Amino acid sequence: MGSRQCPHCGKYVPDVLDQCPQCRETLPPAVHGHLDPEKARQGRHEIRKGLVWMLVAAVTRKYVVDYPPIVEQVPEEVLDLTQLYLVPFLFLLGAGLVVLGVYHWISSKA
Repeated sequence: MGSRQCPHCGKYVPDVLDQCPQCRETLPPAVHGHLDPEKARQGRHEIRKGLVWMLVAAVTRKYVVDYPPIVEQVPEEVLDLTQLYLVPFLFLLGAGLVVLGVYHWISSKA
């Protein structure tokens, strides 16, 4: 149970009351959920950033692993490291940022 300030007299009143016990004025309805615009903006930013990193992973995989002219010029060790470690790392980094952004975006609405 929380409290809110009466707009008429300034005293704190429990949220369950519809009338201020000190000044007897009717209180506006209590707003329980509020939107935090900064947290929602941060969440959307994290989602976009995560999607960009996932796109970078897909493009890296496509052009480094599958594209023949580039593959001929790059040493085999670099291709193996890129395919085994770099591409999954970038993809998981992006997926983690998307999950974090969705969490921030949803928690800003509660």
